[in-house]
Amino acid sequence: VMPGALLPQEYSQEMLLADLAANPHRCFIYDEASGFFAVLGQKYNPILKSALTSLWTAREYTRKTKQGEISIIDPYLCFGGASTPANFLGDQNNGSGGKEMSVLSGFLPRFFLIPYFTPPEKHIALPPPKDKMKRVALRDTLLGLVPNEEREFVYDSESRAMMEIWYDQTRKRGHTADPLVASFYGKMVDEHVHKLAILAALEVGVTVITPDILEGVFADLLQVEMSWPDILHRFTTKSWEVDRERVTKVIRQSKIISLWDLGQKTHIHGKPLQYILDDLKSESSIFMETKGEGRKSYKEISWLGN
Repeated sequence: VMPGALLPQEYSQEMLLADLAANPHRCFIYDEASGFFAVLGQKYNPILKSALTSLWTAREYTRKTKQGEISIIDPYLCFGGASTPANFLGDQNNGSGGKEMSVLSGFLPRFFLIPYFTPPEKHIALPPPKDKMKRVALRDTLLGLVPNEEREFVYDSESRAMMEIWYDQTRKRGHTADPLVASFYGKMVDEHVHKLAILAALEVGVTVITPDILEGVFADLLQVEMSWPDILHRFTTKSWEVDRERVTKVIRQSKIISLWDLGQKTHIHGKPLQYILDDLKSESSIFMETKGEGRKSYKEISWLGN
């Protein structure tokens, strides 16, 4: 990211608007997304969430501050951050600039939530040394993707026809989906799909979006879409926190326990239990491995946390 595009990680609403007035194309980068939502929940930022919601689609944004009137022309904000489901749940329930959850207020659907799909586990006691040549090559490749001038991206005729079909089918799924995810569908078909298509075209160095590019974008969006109901269920129920604490307590006390015994002791099974275990693995609190062979194989869970 170009240094001039980065925004500070802590700011007030007035400072943010002043920065954007000077440079409306800016980027938020957080190692932990909780830091971003914590800023929104500060008492000195009572309406910052509302301002960011408006800036997401505004072509021109004007507000009066103590320093006078501020005008932001054609704002474009990017955000990048990571979080675990448990931490993100707390962010949405306890902060985010208000008592109501951001998922219900329409603020959260403006973010493109990408679930983490756990790859095959590979544990290394000592990581290999950094490959400096690989790092330089990656950096140069990324810099080469940054356009030096304004570009116009267009869909060819076949892609436009594909987009029409996908748009209608996805809107219909949105109409019959859980009300909690309805606003996510709206943002996906009107905004996210086009932004991802541009990024995919930029990656291969073209400005015409072709069917093969769109097929990849549609596949990625479908994978994310299929994860919404389960993710949002965790973000909108207090039982997630209670269940997670119960599972954590049983594993911590047992030190080592089989997946079957854990389910029997907590009365939590299937996907709800797997989501909690995935969250604990992402925090390096537990380690899971398969014991035995064939029909006698089973999952064993070891406690690694404090």
